[in-house]
Parts: sequence; C-alpha cells; structure tokens
Amino acid sequence: MVLPGAFISLERSFADIIATGWRTASGELVQAVQSAVDAGDYDTAHDLVDRLNLAGALDGFWPQLEDLAVAAFIFGEQNYSGNTHTTALSRGDIPIPPELAKAITQLSLSLSQPAMARLSHFAHTMLRAMETSTDPAVALFRKADGAEKTLIDREAQKVADMVANLTASRIASFGFLTDARIGGATTYQVTEVLDGLTCPVCRYMHGRTFDVAAEYERTLEALGTDDPKDLQSIAPWPDQSRAGLRRLNRLDEAEMQARGYGSPPYHPSCRGLLTRSGTVTGGIAVGGLMAALPMILRGRSDNDLSLDVIADPDLRGRVRDLLGPEGQQMVVASYIEGGPAEAEAVLSDLA
Repeated sequence: MVLPGAFISLERSFADIIATGWRTASGELVQAVQSAVDAGDYDTAHDLVDRLNLAGALDGFWPQLEDLAVAAFIFGEQNYSGNTHTTALSRGDIPIPPELAKAITQLSLSLSQPAMARLSHFAHTMLRAMETSTDPAVALFRKADGAEKTLIDREAQKVADMVANLTASRIASFGFLTDARIGGATTYQVTEVLDGLTCPVCRYMHGRTFDVAAEYERTLEALGTDDPKDLQSIAPWPDQSRAGLRRLNRLDEAEMQARGYGSPPYHPSCRGLLTRSGTVTGGIAVGGLMAALPMILRGRSDNDLSLDVIADPDLRGRVRDLLGPEGQQMVVASYIEGGPAEAEAVLSDLA
C-alpha cells in the first residue's frame, strides 16, 4: 500500500533535523555576519559567509538520521509487501543494509558540497544587493519584524527540504526494490501524486513499468557513490524544457531506464514512489507526452501557475516578456518544483 502522506512525514523529519542542526551550528556565525553588515563592513561579512557550513548541521544527529534511514527503507519495503510487519527487514530475513549508512554519508557530502554552494551563492548575492540597498529593513541574518525566520534560515530550510527529499526518496526506492527482488518480482511501476502541482515529467512517468534487477543495481550504485556529482549521471533528472520533453517522449521504457529514469526523484521535492506492477492504470501511453502536454498544463489551476508565484520581479518580468502563456506556465511550474535556479534553466531553454 503506497502512502504518500507517510513519505512526506519521513522527508519532513529528515529536513527538520538538518534545519535544527543548521540553526544550532551556525547561530554565532550568523550573528557575526549580521553585525558586520550593520557596521557596513561587507568585506568581513563576505569572508564570514565563506565559513558557513551546512554539513556541520548533522553533528550529534547521526543516531536519529540512521533511525530515519531504516524507517524510509521499511516504508519502501511495505509498498511492495503490503504492510510494515511483512517486510524482509521486519521479519528478520535480512540485516540492516550497509547502504543505509552510506546514504547518510552521502547526505552529509551533499550538504558540504552542492547544497552549501547553493546557500553560499544565495548569501553572497543577497549581501551584494544589500550593499546598494537604501532599505534599512533589509536583514539577511536577522529576523524582520513579524518574521519567524531570517532570510538565510529560510534558504537553508529550502536546501534542507531538497536534500531530505532526495535522500528519503532513494532509500525508499531501495527498500521497495530489495523486497521486490527477494519476492521474485521482475517488474514494478512508478506512481505519482496527480494534482495541480504535478509536473509534465512526473505525469508522464506515472504508470511506467521498469525492470527490478536493473534498477536495483543502479540504486546500489547511486547510494554507494562518494561524490554527489556522480548522481548527475547515475540518477539524472529529466530535462523539463520543451526540447527535453520531446527527447523523453521518443524513448521507450527500456531506454528511459537505461538513461537513469527508472525511479524517482525526477526533480527536487518529487513525490513519486515505486509500486507493484499492475497497480497503476490509465497512465499516458509511451510516446504520448507531447500530445497530452496541453491537457497536463490545463490540469493546473490558474492560481497554481500564476506569474505572481515567482517572487523575484526581475525573473517574473523576463518570463512575461520573453514567453507566451504556455511557456510561462512551464517556467512557473519549474519554479514551484525546483526554485529560481530551475526556473532560470527552463527559461533559458525556452526563450
């Protein structure tokens, strides 16, 4: 039984640990940055930002993260077995897989490399903007009146949410494939949450059928890498641009799996999961993505895909000036799912 709500709770638990650890580990340094800004010493502020470290957020939380990894693995298993009491791990048929510890190490590496690079870029960009701002209310490292979090804490939360989703998703897929392999299943399906936020790629992947053995080996490889950059080739995200969707549309299911699209996540905050073959019916036929694209976009409400969703006025203006209505919807959708960087990438592809 696939329970998307339970999966969201798991990834939220991962994200909460990262965000809590970040606030604990970075508190004094964040205050020092804001003090430098208040004094007009932006050179020192930039130097201090370079010392921020997301990976340190995990110090002292490894036991909780390991427990969550086991929970995510069992969650994936029960999507095959039917309930948590009949999974291979719960029955004692297998030991706790060593790949779960590797997944937590990979989480730490992601926080110290690509995720930290994103947070550092955000902080430096905001500092440069603040240097020329005449608004005394602008405060990157201090709470604005009535705000629950500082701007930097809000950005750190976004990074935590993204990394937590990717970690929980890959571990859950590994759990499902482990039990499917033990149970003798040869194929499985992808199931997605279908609503106004579902992107074209996920809507198309809903119901796709793939090979258990091949995906199990690929998942082992993904969980075992020590370099987060390797995931870009082992388990890449499908291109959400119109050209990328056309390329995806030309692939059969075997080719999709060979490209690394055999299991979610297909983008940050992806809600896709694995399920038994025969569970999903009524999906878009292979090769039918482009024909179904107008229907997929119409399935999103006007409010869901309004340009007002994009907070950055410069980005919003460029999307409005350079693209027609359908292109605007695709950029807004990418913004909802992957943030400004993803929206910029899609805009570049479409403009």
